[in-house]
Amino acid sequence: MAGVFIVFTALLLCLPDLNGIKIDQSPPSLFESPGRSAELNCSHDDSNYDKMYWYQQTRKGVLELIAYQYGTTTHEEKFKARFKMTGKATEKGFLTISNLRAEDSAVYFCAASIHSAADHLSPLQ
Repeated sequence: MAGVFIVFTALLLCLPDLNGIKIDQSPPSLFESPGRSAELNCSHDDSNYDKMYWYQQTRKGVLELIAYQYGTTTHEEKFKARFKMTGKATEKGFLTISNLRAEDSAVYFCAASIHSAADHLSPLQ
């Protein structure tokens, strides 16, 4: 029976200064049997980083947003059934993948960023 191999990487986005910012992820890689579940963890030590994102990069190099959290959690339609983001964006987030499939073999990225008022600006008409 083939297994599912997951590599996990963490990113911090929009960083004005990396000094003092710490981000941890675990596990760094994971090999699990199809049908089982996997949980990825991502934490950082700066509560100013109040947005958290989870991405999947497939073997073909396609990078897709799975879910993000800023106050509430939003899952992309494609991932809603088996991927669940939980936790608190300002501290620690989790991504649980249930009923693993071979096509879940990928690199998973956790990213955190600081909310900006520019996020809510719309272009002038």
